[in-house]
Amino acid sequence: MSSNLSLLILAAGVGSRYQSAKQIDVVGSSGQILLQYSIYDAINAGFNKIILVVNNDVEQLLKKQLVYLEDVVELFYINQNNYNLSNNINRKKPWGTAHAVLVAQQYINEPFMVLNADDFYGKTAFELASNFLVSNSISATHMGMIAYKLKNTLSKHGSVSRGICQVDANNYLLSIKEHTSIVANEQTISSSNNKEIIFNSESLVSMNCWLFHPSIFKELVKGFADFFSLHSSSETVEYFLPDLVMKTIENNKINFSLIKSTDKWMGLTYLKDKIDVIETLTKCQLNKSYPESFHD
Repeated sequence: MSSNLSLLILAAGVGSRYQSAKQIDVVGSSGQILLQYSIYDAINAGFNKIILVVNNDVEQLLKKQLVYLEDVVELFYINQNNYNLSNNINRKKPWGTAHAVLVAQQYINEPFMVLNADDFYGKTAFELASNFLVSNSISATHMGMIAYKLKNTLSKHGSVSRGICQVDANNYLLSIKEHTSIVANEQTISSSNNKEIIFNSESLVSMNCWLFHPSIFKELVKGFADFFSLHSSSETVEYFLPDLVMKTIENNKINFSLIKSTDKWMGLTYLKDKIDVIETLTKCQLNKSYPESFHD
């Protein structure tokens, strides 16, 4: 197995509800952006290779923001815009998270972790991921996912969509069922579209935090080819990682261990979420969980 421990950060998304490029929005007192906290936690957990999938809007700013990492880890940038194979000149959206992982194929030959640039996962996720990725259990037929309790992934400022997970007796993932319009009320978590739908606050959900063996690229190549043959003319449809994962599970190709994190997830779904993120990160800096500046 390679000595590299790799982290793939998806930073090419377009946040329509946030109304700006949230992956580069400043949330720290010294100008930090959210993905810098993930990188800090990852390095402390033993990751030594960082690959970022970016777009035209954020590439140069991220390179400037992360220049201090060049002497710390192996650092690569991949522009997803360069992999738009469609003849649809009106398409502005990227092709989805599964395609974003696929474009990193030439840079990764070892087990790796995937996450979103605009999410805060907490240091436990990286410790769990590191342990799994260097273990003998990860293979072409056994991979993993870090999951969070539903109650730890909600926004106070609007509804969210979450993939609720079902597992078998071996804690292998059976299904991810996407639910939209999930909101937290005073005593319950329900659907804003149907108040009669009540969710279990302890349910485990996917936050797009995956632990892959490099053989996953073979599945991505085939899966995206099938997807693209159907949707090449679309302006909006995307190829998502849970779709790929569920297809491999249904075809009995790969088992995915569901690994539970007890940390609270944070993200930038709505502009008002930024206030809560800044407040939490300020507290983390005060208790020395993170330095005041990552450049020092």
